Amino acid sequence: MVFRFHDIYSSTVQVPIKDDNAISEDDYKKVNPRTLDVYADLVLVFKYKQPIPKGKGVTPVPKPAYEQKTLAAYQEVLTSLTRVGLQYETRPSGSDTLLIFILCPWAVLKREATRNSINDWLVGVRVADTNETEKLLQPAKERDQSLEEITESDRLRLISDLITTMPNEGGAGIHPSHHDYVESILPLHDKAFNKAWIKSWSTKWFVNDQDLSRVKDHFGEKVAYYFEFLQYYLQWLAAPTALGLLVHFFGSSFSIFYGVFVIIWAAFFTETWKRREKELALLWKVRNVSKTEMRRPSFKGTMAPDPVTGEMVPFFSPWQRWSRKLLGIPVVVGGALALTAVITTVFGIEVFLTIYYDGYLKEYLIYLPMVLYSLAIPNVAAICKSISQQLTEYENYETRGSHEYHLMQKVFIFNALTSYMSILLTAYVYIPYGPQVISTFQAYGLSFSSATIDPHMLQNRLKAFMITTQAISFATETIVPWLTRRAKVQAVKIQKEVAEKLHRESHEDAGLTVLEDSEEAKRFLKRVKKQADLPEYDVNEDYAEMVLQ
Repeated sequence: MVFRFHDIYSSTVQVPIKDDNAISEDDYKKVNPRTLDVYADLVLVFKYKQPIPKGKGVTPVPKPAYEQKTLAAYQEVLTSLTRVGLQYETRPSGSDTLLIFILCPWAVLKREATRNSINDWLVGVRVADTNETEKLLQPAKERDQSLEEITESDRLRLISDLITTMPNEGGAGIHPSHHDYVESILPLHDKAFNKAWIKSWSTKWFVNDQDLSRVKDHFGEKVAYYFEFLQYYLQWLAAPTALGLLVHFFGSSFSIFYGVFVIIWAAFFTETWKRREKELALLWKVRNVSKTEMRRPSFKGTMAPDPVTGEMVPFFSPWQRWSRKLLGIPVVVGGALALTAVITTVFGIEVFLTIYYDGYLKEYLIYLPMVLYSLAIPNVAAICKSISQQLTEYENYETRGSHEYHLMQKVFIFNALTSYMSILLTAYVYIPYGPQVISTFQAYGLSFSSATIDPHMLQNRLKAFMITTQAISFATETIVPWLTRRAKVQAVKIQKEVAEKLHRESHEDAGLTVLEDSEEAKRFLKRVKKQADLPEYDVNEDYAEMVLQ
């Protein structure tokens, strides 16, 4: 299988095949006057590993047919990029991956920015003054917009929308969920900005609106909102923390006054945060931005005329969506009950073995609940998350925002059960009904150690939960990904050596000269490959984790 590659640095390396739509050095400098650490706007990861057939009697796809199919898909991606005016260059990455570097010419970016500005103005996202309104209504050739007016996040968003939007809406129609060979589409990290940003924030207790605006301009509004919420939440936690310390050292262990205070505090915090949200929306000019969201590529609907414009657009009846929600309720309830049953079983075994059981092999059996929990909960939680994703996809939401909103609702239900079910069982089952349960087991002649059931057990379990949650979170977010990447790097290194050897031999057999990348290009490609191997960041997962804590 031979793909058409063209080099990243056209001025330093001669290439045997040059695509007419490839990025030239002059185009790059004109469009993107940044360091070569960043180079491309977006990178498309194209995977072409032949699937291994599973099951008896399954006939594998012949290699020539699969190669032809893969080349056709590859050419389709390049043709789609060309059709919307994007430029690209392709480089291999390992034995089964291509990296397609995508660059948006300034003329195309200017066109998309103007179209986006008009659309925002029409739906009320931004309130333009008289001069700006007149400028927006001018013919396209009379409008002008400088590169400095478009922020980094807006530029990447516009290009990403241009790539992923369906062709009937003016896009390339390339999306990982709709393409068997496209694994992901990602922007490249700006090392200089990241270094300066982290250094600046690490020397401050709190960040101001200007700091948030810099993050917003680079990473987007969602990430900036998250950091502002973290800071706002931290500031508001000062009052309940101070009062909680006073109650803990000088009051009773179970204070009704403190409980009422926390309830009132939570209500005030929620309302003041809503006000702060609106302030930021006005400051960043994103109020009513949900009205401009692009249609999800996986959205399916019947064509119907738009009531305002008369244009034929995909339509999905709200009644159909509600009927699908109702069908999904038993599935969610069943999953929640199954998760509850697993946690209840593990909790019962834990209480029985650690507190009451005083028989044979107790010193070993006390570790059984931990083993059961470690084996059962991750698998059950993964199944529940998969069910949530499938149900949300089945409900067929039109925009990405509404899809994520309803997905997180389902995920939060399962995460809350996983995190707090043992505490709820302690508070509402074990403490009130523990003696009755123990007397029932004693009727079977089991040996028990003496243990006192009191509300302090709930406090101890909550403390243990807070500590273990932080430890598990640190391990799953830091240690496990690091170990996984290290193992993957070694595997990819071996694959790369084999692929380069085969690539060189095939070119030598064909009488072609194999050209080496420059050292600068090799370092750049190495950084890109590392970034492509990183897991996708989802700010909603950070929100969900913070809510549970």
